[in-house]
Amino acid sequence: MKATTTTWSRHGSRASRTRAAAVAVAAMLALVTAACSPAPPDSAATTAPAAAVAAIAWTPCDPGLECAKVPVPMDWMNPSGEKIQLAVIRHKASKPDQRIGSIFFNPGGPGDTGVGAVKGAADDLDAWGNGRFDIVSWDPRGTYGGSPIRCFTDDASEAAFWKDAKVPYTPEASVAYQQRVLDLAKRCGEVMGPLLSHVSTADTARDIDALRAGLGEDKITYVGLSYGTVLGQTYLNMFPQHVRAMMLDSVVDGVPYTKSAEDRQRDRNSTDEVYDQFAKLCDEAGPTTCKLAGHRGRPRRSAWTSSSRSSATAPSPRPMRTRLASSTTATPSTPSAR
Repeated sequence: MKATTTTWSRHGSRASRTRAAAVAVAAMLALVTAACSPAPPDSAATTAPAAAVAAIAWTPCDPGLECAKVPVPMDWMNPSGEKIQLAVIRHKASKPDQRIGSIFFNPGGPGDTGVGAVKGAADDLDAWGNGRFDIVSWDPRGTYGGSPIRCFTDDASEAAFWKDAKVPYTPEASVAYQQRVLDLAKRCGEVMGPLLSHVSTADTARDIDALRAGLGEDKITYVGLSYGTVLGQTYLNMFPQHVRAMMLDSVVDGVPYTKSAEDRQRDRNSTDEVYDQFAKLCDEAGPTTCKLAGHRGRPRRSAWTSSSRSSATAPSPRPMRTRLASSTTATPSTPSAR
């Protein structure tokens, strides 16, 4: 498969980095709030958006794209209360006569711009579904066009706060930086008020389901990268009845991710463990089922090296396209099977 390069910016200006830091702080605070809050008495209250969702009113934006601003409750436990705005974008299926449904795409982060991703890579994303899906994405709450979190009232105070800030390389510098981050969290709370308590992954999963309802779709296909896989796991657990299929790339283990920042870092150290587990399962399956299985005395890594070299010169299939266009969560799909 020919490699494609997306053109949206993951890390841009100081303002973008500040937004990312603010979202990270907000997510940390949301996790603490969730951990200290009692469990809801009824799981239905945590899964089904209680507010009536109007059809999304699309308007043309960039060529071939449609955009909208969609209001959703700031607090999903109070759906009739204050609303925030989500920026949403859609690229319609390039093969409308073969359309299957909608792919909801989240590029990860947390906090990356879905609107920017689709604007920068609409054709690539369309190809993932072989042109048979509308590509839908959005800027998650608290970011970019999704009622962004702001921690400063003006540019001057922001510049003063970050002046001389450096990545800490010593224990002493780390202590000082921790205090700076705590100060940032305080500033974010003072500027943003209650929104800071409502930017969790679960809140965003409810937003997805509201957008699904606004599209009039009974089921969606979801594609998530990196942190987007945590969001996908969360949505699947909360709204399994509305999932047609999922593709999760660069999967993050949702259990340790939600425990603490330290556990999130340890999740990045498990690559060798995952490979060893894969190699064990591959050997158990045998070379007939798994071509990388050790056989004829060759070690597994030798087989892997040999396979990698041959694949570098041979055409590769498009597994993402095939999976999205032909699979469901249970059985193969046809254009008429939504």
